[in-house]
Amino acid sequence: MINGSNTDKLMKKINYKFKNEEYLKEALTHRSYANEN
Repeated sequence: MINGSNTDKLMKKINYKFKNEEYLKEALTHRSYANEN
């Protein structure tokens, strides 16, 4: 599950702060992302 704590950790890991964290959540949970394999 993507929550505030997880997105904070991810942003620290990639050294990037999203102005709108909802975009990050959408990118990671959008159904097209699951079909990238």
